[in-house]
Amino acid sequence: MGKVIQLQEEERLRQGKNLLGFSGGVDSTALFFLLLEREIPFDIALVNYHQRAQAKEEESYAKELAHRYQKRCFTLSCPLGPSNFEHQARLERYCFFESLIHQEGYARLLLAHHLGDRLEWLLMRLAQGSSLATLLGFSSREIRLGYEIIRPLGEITKEALYDYLHQHQIRYFEDESNRDPKPLRNRFRPLSEALLKEHAKGLLQSFRFLQEEREILYGEDPRIRRDSLFYFPSQERESQNLRLIDLSLKALGYVMSQGERQEVLKSGFCVVLKGKVAIDRSERGIFIAPFERVIIPKAQRERLRIAKIPPKVRPYCFMAGIDSLL
Repeated sequence: MGKVIQLQEEERLRQGKNLLGFSGGVDSTALFFLLLEREIPFDIALVNYHQRAQAKEEESYAKELAHRYQKRCFTLSCPLGPSNFEHQARLERYCFFESLIHQEGYARLLLAHHLGDRLEWLLMRLAQGSSLATLLGFSSREIRLGYEIIRPLGEITKEALYDYLHQHQIRYFEDESNRDPKPLRNRFRPLSEALLKEHAKGLLQSFRFLQEEREILYGEDPRIRRDSLFYFPSQERESQNLRLIDLSLKALGYVMSQGERQEVLKSGFCVVLKGKVAIDRSERGIFIAPFERVIIPKAQRERLRIAKIPPKVRPYCFMAGIDSLL
């Protein structure tokens, strides 16, 4: 008899509609059947990037499971090239999930990140240079605009997920790209797996302590959000400003590279990232919004100036009908 897997935020999952980000891999397949066992309502969504030979088979498996267990299955065909694949895939994936959430009225997005993912992130950030604010990566629960993200497997090892699937003779797919040594995460994976095999209990307790201390240290989130615009008063330290920018960009489906983080600091928090997202500041604070190119009529432009909304985010504010932030 295998060990019982405890899901985080389980009672919350019973309230309203859930959308599970599904791939057919170990993590999301295990979460699919764990949700079924607990009779938690959910549907699934899958993005096919057409990068691997088995991608078509994984999509068919998702549809087969959905049909068998009377779940809705949403799929997106999204061919991507090899250049900056992980970043682009993440943007497309979250955009697809968010559109479904808003169109279909889901209360939350469920993602199958596990304890190994958290440790890999921590090791990568340690190697690249990071503060406590970004060292821990994701939380079990995140609030987004109009919905929340829940990661029910955040305290479960991948080894436990394998055991669960094998015990119940559940089919799953292995992602061949996990063996590719080029992505930094894959190079840290063997170390992460070895550490968890010997020290899972202690590592989990450390994550819990660090999470509590991060919440105490950084306190209440000072950001204000209007549609896809974020702004907050400039903080005492640049690292604090960068942390809040990171969080805002993540909510918009954009993750900065290390080079972009340096660019943001060098520009004094006045920059446009890859023509997609604008970061700008005024005496009111720092603003983050999608970057738009549009001619703003003189009257509206003046209202935005008086409202102390900085130039790079004014086009978005104009298009979104935001002309003051009282």
